[in-house]
Amino acid sequence: MVVVTIIALLSAVAIPYIVHAKQVSLASVLANDLRIQAQALQNYIQQTATYPADSATQEIPIGMEDYFTSRWLERTPIGGYYNYEYEKTAQGKVYKVGIGIREKGEVLVSTDLNLLTTIDQRIDDGDLTTGLFLLGPGNSPFYVIEQ
Repeated sequence: MVVVTIIALLSAVAIPYIVHAKQVSLASVLANDLRIQAQALQNYIQQTATYPADSATQEIPIGMEDYFTSRWLERTPIGGYYNYEYEKTAQGKVYKVGIGIREKGEVLVSTDLNLLTTIDQRIDDGDLTTGLFLLGPGNSPFYVIEQ
């Protein structure tokens, strides 16, 4: 009985740390993916002096095939898929260029505010209503590339 109690206490202490470590890991991977994809978009814009047309979720914008990595078409670490956004509104403001994370079919995007705030802390200011990482249309994550 004492051994079971000790194991239960150790589990009670360890589980929150494991959950936090997982959130930090997901936040790091997503932040890195967003930075890489944002750099690809910025390279395209600088080289062509134009913006790609808005695209659908999990689709590479026309002309960007040689710029985006294969990660663009894969499920994101927090669910959903990447979506290039041109002149979209987030938090009441219109942004010129950004990357959204959208649900598609049965692949949902995490709505865990602790996870989303952890991502925001990795990228930005830790506030989902301001800065470069915020909640966009339908309260889905939105990464601002150009305002």
